[in-house]
Amino acid sequence: LGMVLGVALAALVTAVLSTYGLGFSLPVASLVVFAVLAALPNVARVTPPGLNEPARALALCAAPPHLAASVLANAAIVATMLVLAWLAFRRQELISAAS
Repeated sequence: LGMVLGVALAALVTAVLSTYGLGFSLPVASLVVFAVLAALPNVARVTPPGLNEPARALALCAAPPHLAASVLANAAIVATMLVLAWLAFRRQELISAAS
């Protein structure tokens, strides 16, 4: 439900902002990879939804399971995505809204 809601919201926002040249593209490959990884029991805990269980344990003042592995894996995912975004957009020009 969350993925469907997120895609629908992204489509709605980009439809509204299309007058400013913002386009909508669905990263199907990334969505499929994360969905498959999240379905695997031993891998699911190091994906972004895997932070739910440690967060719940911390909120209840209990010992969080696999907290370090989840945080480190998610930090690595974020760093990888930042590098990939930089590589993809490094030669793009910024267009000002005034032009």
